[in-house]
Amino acid sequence: MRVLNTPLTPLFRGESPPLKKGDKGGFNNFTHYIYMSSLVILTLFIGLAKPVFPLGLEKVEAIIPSGMDTGLLGPSALCYDDLRNLLIVTNTEAQRVAIMNRQGIATKVLGKGGTLLFPTAVAVTKKGNLIIAERGKESLKVIQQYESVALEEYRTLDLSTYRRNSAVQTSALFVDTSGNLYIADRGNRQIIVLDGSEKLKFQITDVGEPSDVWTGSGKIFVSDPGFGGIRVYSDAGRILPTMGTSPGKFREPLRIRTLAVDRRGRIWAVEEGNGIKVIDSFDNLLHTIKPEASGLLSPVDMTIDENNNLYVLEQGGNRITVFRITE
Repeated sequence: MRVLNTPLTPLFRGESPPLKKGDKGGFNNFTHYIYMSSLVILTLFIGLAKPVFPLGLEKVEAIIPSGMDTGLLGPSALCYDDLRNLLIVTNTEAQRVAIMNRQGIATKVLGKGGTLLFPTAVAVTKKGNLIIAERGKESLKVIQQYESVALEEYRTLDLSTYRRNSAVQTSALFVDTSGNLYIADRGNRQIIVLDGSEKLKFQITDVGEPSDVWTGSGKIFVSDPGFGGIRVYSDAGRILPTMGTSPGKFREPLRIRTLAVDRRGRIWAVEEGNGIKVIDSFDNLLHTIKPEASGLLSPVDMTIDENNNLYVLEQGGNRITVFRITE
């Protein structure tokens, strides 16, 4: 680099530039050297800086499930099993639950024998226990090793003991990395949290009208399209400031149907109008995808895999659209 061969070189060795005898402008010359060397160092840092790419979504494909006795009919929920690389979808109006690979080919279909009645929410544990909520039921069905070829044998997880004002109405399910089960109960406007042994840890009350629940970065996020915004709680259930309602950041409170949290703690939220918002942990709006750009048809649920692929279940299109998070 040629600049290092100039008289500025002594400054990089921590030395002062030589001054000529009788030079009355020595002090000014030294100040000039300091200034110029600072510019050189700043230029070097700018040259080494990496470019910053904008955050966005790239549409990868639209999955039309196959290998089932019927296509998707009014699906309402899905989840992704990271350990087994499987997608699980509640095929609600067909009264089935489909287990599929990433290409959308069904490897197993539950409910063919009339064992499921309008499944509406689903979650899976690391042990391979599949948890299913059914429309109008105040209980959950649990099947062990759901992906095996064994017969469908369910046990019932009763939720009636968690009533507050009315029957429990499960609107969403989520299982965190510690095996805790989060149940969004729209009937009582609460979140029920059970541990890995299915014992009650705590209940979070007055959460509005919960449509979805997710955890990440030590927090619990609950979407509330009725009152607007995202209700936020600590992992112990303590209330934290609500997100998506600040007038200084959002023109109006966000009306979110479903949400997911990526590995960096960012919240990806699908609005009721089919648009997508991305919010960081400080409630800053990072990115917006307008409804016409998203191309979604009545999205009802979403999930995310370990490679930051976003899966959006579209009830209007009876399909799963896959996006890749780009940045």
